[in-house]
Formats: sequence, C-alpha cells, structure tokens
Amino acid sequence: MPVVAAAQETAVSHHLSFPELRRQWVNVRSRFPAPAQPGPIELRLPTWTPGSYLQQPFDANLEILSVRAGSAPVAWRKVETDTWRVAFADGPVEVTYRVRADRRGVSTSWASEDWVALLGTSIFLYTDATRDAPQALSVEPPAGLQQVAVPLDADGTASGRWMAADYDELVDAPVVLARSAPATFEVDGHGYRFWNLGDNSLWDVEAVVGDLEGIVRATHALFEGDVPLERDYWFINVLDGGSGGLEHDHSTVMQASRWQMRDRRDYLQWLSLAAHEYLHAWNVRRMRPEALARYDYRRAQYTDSLWVAEGLVSYYDDLLLSRAGVATPAEYLERLARNLHALELTPGRQRLSLAQASRDAWTRHYQPGVNSLNQNVSYYIKGAVVGFVLDARLREATRDRASLDDVLRLMWDRWGETPYPEEAIYAAVTEVGGAGVADWLRPMVEGFAELDVDAALDRYGLVLERHPVRSAAEASGAPVPAGLGINWETTGTALVAAAVIDGGAAAAAGMLPGDELIAVAGERMTRVDFETKLRRLAPGTDVELLVSRQGRIQSLRAVLGVARPAYYEVRAGEGFSDRDRRRLEDWLGQSL
Repeated sequence: MPVVAAAQETAVSHHLSFPELRRQWVNVRSRFPAPAQPGPIELRLPTWTPGSYLQQPFDANLEILSVRAGSAPVAWRKVETDTWRVAFADGPVEVTYRVRADRRGVSTSWASEDWVALLGTSIFLYTDATRDAPQALSVEPPAGLQQVAVPLDADGTASGRWMAADYDELVDAPVVLARSAPATFEVDGHGYRFWNLGDNSLWDVEAVVGDLEGIVRATHALFEGDVPLERDYWFINVLDGGSGGLEHDHSTVMQASRWQMRDRRDYLQWLSLAAHEYLHAWNVRRMRPEALARYDYRRAQYTDSLWVAEGLVSYYDDLLLSRAGVATPAEYLERLARNLHALELTPGRQRLSLAQASRDAWTRHYQPGVNSLNQNVSYYIKGAVVGFVLDARLREATRDRASLDDVLRLMWDRWGETPYPEEAIYAAVTEVGGAGVADWLRPMVEGFAELDVDAALDRYGLVLERHPVRSAAEASGAPVPAGLGINWETTGTALVAAAVIDGGAAAAAGMLPGDELIAVAGERMTRVDFETKLRRLAPGTDVELLVSRQGRIQSLRAVLGVARPAYYEVRAGEGFSDRDRRRLEDWLGQSL
C-alpha cells in the first residue's frame, strides 16, 4: 500500500518530543479517531517485540499524563498489564503520556543526551480498532540531536514526519536521534546506511562499509538478485558494550563494544551478526511461519520452526562471510568448529528436540536457568549445525547439482509472501534432494538423532579434532588433563559453579550450581591457579572437594574425569584431494 498517498486519510498520529531527555523521559502525544460506536475504548501496549520471543513489562515504564476527548478530559484506568480503558469517547481521543527509555538492548528503548534509539513496541499505544489503520509519526528533536532517522516513508507534507501503513510497520521502524550523519553506500541499486551510535573513534567506518557491501552482495547472490527492499536499509550499531541484534523489515539494531573492531575474532563475530540480521530481511521478516502470520502483541505465539527462521540463518551468517571474502577459509572453519563444540558439549541436546526448543523459546531460550545446559539446546546453534549437515547431505544426494541454497530459494519463491506451514521445509527438501533426505532430516529436528558432522566434514576432505589439547598431551607423553565438568561464574574472584555438567565428576559428587569450590584434595583453590593445579592430577584420581553451599561448608568425594575440551579444530584430513578442494571452494565461495 502506498502509505504516503494515505497521509490525508491518517487515522492515528503520534508525536515524540524530549523536554526531559536528561532524565530519559520520552513524551508521546497520540491521537486516535472517534470509535465507530460511542463508548469506552481500550488502549494497549505490546508485551513483546517480534524477533525477541520474550514477554516484557514495557508498561512499567509508561505514565499516562492526560486523556482528552475533544476538549474535555476523560476518565481512564489501567485494567490489565497491557491495557488502559478510556471511560467514554464519542469523538477523537488524544492521549498524552511519557515513557522512561532507560533500558539498553535491541528489544527495548534508550534515550540520552548522547543518542536515542527507540523501539516502537515499548513506546507506542494502539487500539484493536485502529491497529490496521495508517499511522503518522512526527519527531521534535532536542538540541544537539538534529540527525533524526526513521526507516519509513517520509510523509512529504513537512520535515520530521513519516507515514506507516499500519501499526505493525510503525513499531517495526526504530527511531534514531544522533549527533552526526550515517555512512552511506549502494549495492545493486539499493541504498544502505551504517550508523554507529556512541563514540566510534575506535571503529574504522570505511572498512566496515566495505565489509558490509561484500556481505550484502553475497546475500543478494544467495537469492539470485531477488531483493525485497522497498526503501533504504539501515545498519544501526549501538556501541554500548552489549551484544546481539534484532531484525526489522528495512533495518537492524545491533549492540557492540567500542573495542570490538580492535580484535579480529570479535570483529568477525560482529560481521556475522550483521550478516545474520540482514538475511532476516528474507527469512523471518517476510518468509515466516504460519504461527507468526499476524503478530499477537498480547501473548506468546508458538511455532516449531524457529530453527528454520533462526537456526538456518545462523548457518548462513558465517558462510556468507566466506562467500563475501571478508573471512578467510581458515577463519570460517574456526567459526564452524565453535558451533560444533558448543552443540556437542551441551547435554541438553539429548533431552530437548530442535522442534521443541523452537516452541519453548519463550520460556527456555530467553529465560535460561542454572540447569539449562543440561536440559535445553539452542535452536540457533543446533539449527546452524543441522543446516551444515543438511547442506552436505543435499550436495551428496544430488551429486553437487543442488544444495541448501536451492532449498532456501525454493522456500522464498513459494512462501515469501504467504506464511508457511510447519511441513513446508520438509516439502522443499524433498523437492530439491528427494524423499530420502527429508526422511533423514525429520528425526534430527523432531527427535534426538545425533548429527553426523564427521560424515559432512569428510565430504570436503575435512576432519574434526575434538580433543586437541588431550591429543597433543598424548602425543608428547604429557599427562592427560583432568576435569570436574563445571562451568564457572565469570564475575568475582571465587570459584562459583554456574553450571554443573551432567555426566561429569562434579555432578556425580553432588555439586550444585551456586556451590563455591574452596579446596580440592586439601589444596586451596582460586580462580587464578585452579587450572594449573588440576592439571597435576590425573583422570581417575579420587579427591575430596570442599565446597560452600549457601554458607555451609561441605565435603564431597569425586573421581576426576578427563577435562572437557576447551575448543574443537576443523582441519584438512590425510589424503586431501583435488576433488575435496573443488567441493570446498564451491561450498565456501572462494578459492583456497
């Protein structure tokens, strides 16, 4: 729908101003049309943000200042966590309220005198009757933050005004206020803008833009030039020390550290995030599961297919870095090894299927507990590994005539404009690779079948070294490192168990998350010397563990196991051939 043409028929308008910016208040004035029938109306605020499957108390930061119908004040009261009921209206209703924007994050809002980034789901009210109506937005910027950007169509009647086709489009567009203009570039006739919010003196913006151009081109090539963008796309990078990103139709908001570009591995992690969020412009923003066909801002929406929407994107985000030439083959294989390591060292993969992990995202992924490692599996990580082994299986089944690229393109062609049913991925895999591949895939997704990553790697002449430290020790005659099977808290100086791994020595001894390890075999342990001391004990050694549990000192007996590998390595196998090289180059999209 041409939303600018609807400007004269605007049903809802929202105005933002910042008279109390120093205290992080955002003032909002919203005008709603007269109801079809005179009577009460209910104003609502979403409880979650599409792409972030966690219900949040956005209402806690909202204060209504006044409600007027025409020129007269109207009574109102809050009736639910997301709903304010206006007593009576027989004409347009104007609501004035303010929102405290003090939460950094990609699914929340932040306002300060340095920069502002507002996410609409935590800012704008709606009514059920006007949700599908056009929405006008105007912004009155404060002094010092004159650069205002909203990835919507400009209204055309005045500066600082934008139009959205409906409420969904309004809240999908982040509102950004900054001191300086973004960097811009163009790829395949589409405009892009890159914005660092915060001090970017440690970032080489020119280099970032060059890398983003490569990622954008590689993504367009994946979809053979079919690009769904109707306006410029924004990469909004918030330098607040956080991590993560959130996708939108024509933008993404990401978090990063001011120092992130100064470390190659950290910078590749950020580039992978940028590739991930950009690919979402196809997969999940437009091509999405039936369960998310129409967002229900009041309650959770469940689907088994987040592994398709997020997991397969997590496979391609790293692969696109290689195909774009911004990561070397060795750097890509190192990142692949990290995913394989993360999955295989998660006991929860044998207790929660990938489909169930998708469905339980609202309670398991976004609200992890101390035992999550043993009970849960990430649909991002396992989905990425499933993507890797599925890609190899498709290439094998079709003798390199087709790959997962073709499945993704088929899904896009078929479901780019119509939400897909849960079975759509299996139908697409069958069409590209045959029923045998789809039958092989189903237990990987719906059950607990182990993923044969070794066979997938072997197809490219690669092998996975799962115990590089132990192998090196055995080769040199050094002692094999011992371990307890504990992930430690990363803050503080004490050795406090964040997670106790099922099947490990500490779990068998009865240690629990939250226990502080004081001594092993009568020797005082600290974060500084724990690993060094433990290396002097061999696997199989019976030791006493002295722990503090909720202030009480306890003695536990443990038989040390072999240390869990800190990392995996993917490398070329013996007899790596020219055929392996050709397959590897075709997969990675660059010459070795």
